[in-house]
Amino acid sequence: MVNPSQHIKIDHFFKKGHPKRDLSIKIFYIKSSLALILGLLLGIFKVNGAIGFMLFFSVQYMIGRIYCSQFNVPDYMLDKFEIFTEHIFPSFGLFLVLWTVAYTLSYPSD
Repeated sequence: MVNPSQHIKIDHFFKKGHPKRDLSIKIFYIKSSLALILGLLLGIFKVNGAIGFMLFFSVQYMIGRIYCSQFNVPDYMLDKFEIFTEHIFPSFGLFLVLWTVAYTLSYPSD
């Protein structure tokens, strides 16, 4: 059975001005922008295989860690695992599509 107070917590998170929501939106835009840039660069420089994926995941983790350490985000707002997993799937999809398209357009005969 669901505790009624859980619904209040969820509704409170989606209100504008909630600090965790604002932080989540900022991290989303930063991670998406760097996924776009990294996908284009890896495609243009003909990087393929596991090296590209390792670069992507390490950059995504470092983005979250650097952002939270620079802006002194308290631990109760985002823990270490949540920093890494925050918006990882949209960023990964954007990275993968741009990496593939840039690789294909840069080297069409390979």
